[in-house]
Amino acid sequence: MFLLASLAALHNARVFWNSPLFGRLTDEVNPLLPPEYHIIGEAAYPLKTYLMTPFSDTGYLDHSQTTYNVCFSYVQSITKRVFASLEEKFRRLKCLDVVDLELANNIITAACVLHNFISDHNDVSGLEEEEDIYDENDDRGNTELAVDESAGGAAAIQKRNTIVNVLHKASK
Repeated sequence: MFLLASLAALHNARVFWNSPLFGRLTDEVNPLLPPEYHIIGEAAYPLKTYLMTPFSDTGYLDHSQTTYNVCFSYVQSITKRVFASLEEKFRRLKCLDVVDLELANNIITAACVLHNFISDHNDVSGLEEEEDIYDENDDRGNTELAVDESAGGAAAIQKRNTIVNVLHKASK
């Protein structure tokens, strides 16, 4: 139990950096995702080509950056609602008492499979639409981690700006 408790005390970004997922995303020979795909993360994570984050809102975002953050928040809220629904359906997931991380991973994966099975068979209780409210003052990001100054960081900024431009054109 100590291992899981110690992981819970770590910052999410540190857990991510030490995860097999991070290793697969950053594998230059056989990356998990092609360049046009990415995962999303909160502002505490550094912006990378494989990891899109919201703009830090210091009060000076333009309309297209705000639109990006609203869309980002909407997608993120869907993910949070799905996990909340999963926890609601399988309440035991809230307090797994296992030491073996592989076993914990298998339990969570099995719960996801069961959840999808139930959802596919029209029992979607707990997945009602909720109004998503984007709080532009909610910036929990660690500003030291939010900007990556490397060449990869420039590519990530360019990728995010391309997404911003596509969203801006779509909103016209």
